[in-house]
Amino acid sequence: MTTRRRFLVALGAGTLAVPRGSLAQAQSKVARIGFFYFGSRQSSLDTGRYPTFLEGMRELGYVEGTNLVIEARFGDGNPSACPPSPRSWCA
Repeated sequence: MTTRRRFLVALGAGTLAVPRGSLAQAQSKVARIGFFYFGSRQSSLDTGRYPTFLEGMRELGYVEGTNLVIEARFGDGNPSACPPSPRSWCA
């Protein structure tokens, strides 16, 4: 009976000795996504496109500020604000 008791005490002590950090989930990478809308910021909110985009990202498991960074750019209806290069952002 004492060996069983010693085993249970050792098991409990071993559980307490494990660092909490090793039990936590590993940090996942933060996704960085660009959102471009040709109109203004206000029109993207009025039409519901930006909130719908955020909702869709949440459904996929991405939460802004947690595992998602959104780079939002708005063209304000001005085509000259967007350079022709596909890699550049609208001002």
